[in-house]
Amino acid sequence: MPKLIDHAQRRRLIVNAAWSVVAEDGAAALTVRRVAEAARIVPGSLRYIFETQESLLDAVADELVQRVRTAVAAGASRYPRQQDLPLRMLALVPLMTDDVQRWRVEHALYVGASRHPRLDEDIAQCRNARRAECATIIRNLHIGIDVPQRHVDAEVLRALALVEGLSHLAAQGGASRIEAHEAQVIVRRHLLDVQTLLRQREASAPHRTR
Repeated sequence: MPKLIDHAQRRRLIVNAAWSVVAEDGAAALTVRRVAEAARIVPGSLRYIFETQESLLDAVADELVQRVRTAVAAGASRYPRQQDLPLRMLALVPLMTDDVQRWRVEHALYVGASRHPRLDEDIAQCRNARRAECATIIRNLHIGIDVPQRHVDAEVLRALALVEGLSHLAAQGGASRIEAHEAQVIVRRHLLDVQTLLRQREASAPHRTR
């Protein structure tokens, strides 16, 4: 009796293998043969589910967007209180092995977008998820502080830039890699500085009738 193949399970196996290839060697290394080797299946079996290299790349991009959104939502759920805002922001930085791999995949697809422009939309979705979370963090941080929205928007962009800068350092190897305790100090200091700056702007703003 022929062996039945679970196509959903086989697809998951292939996507995970493709994910590992991109994380390790970049989007340019994503070939049918390389992924088949990583998944320990024959190329023909892979092509039955993913007919082209482009469809493999699209699958990795879709997986990335889903994993980023899931990670952002997990941080928001784990740290819902205002006093936990530094930890909530720190959750956006890839400090664990799986998170580091996710950031490396995102960076690889960002680089690969020069050859595959359709990846730009996926990268934008990842960035928008982080930006929305930064906006929520800053919005909760300035509760009770009355400043023009443009100042808040500027702090959201600064927070996003900090998160992405720390993410890049956290994904590095060797001496250049930032450690979790270092990132935590930087994030806490940044949010304190933001709160102080917003209060200063409130104090220096022309009096407004409340």
